[in-house]
Amino acid sequence: AAHDVVIPTIRMDDPDASSKLRHACQHAGFFFLEGHGLEPAEIDAVFEQSKRLFALSSQEKETLSDKVMSRGYTKMSEETLDPAVQTEGDTKEGYYIGCDIPPS
Repeated sequence: AAHDVVIPTIRMDDPDASSKLRHACQHAGFFFLEGHGLEPAEIDAVFEQSKRLFALSSQEKETLSDKVMSRGYTKMSEETLDPAVQTEGDTKEGYYIGCDIPPS
């Protein structure tokens, strides 16, 4: 069908990985990543912890939000990825992580 989307598989050791990642993000919106070195048990543990996190109450999750650093919990409808065409926020919640970068 016209709406079928193929989710590309990208290997970390592919010399063209960065261009393939960009294309996947712009066109499919998703990708499978291979060659990352994570063991299946590590991936399973992360999924288990994410289930525990998102099962918390809204009040508990909101204590994990850091608006200053744009890290931590983001509640449902808080973000709008395409404000030019969206009238409501995105139907997702998330948890953002990143390295601390000291002020220069």
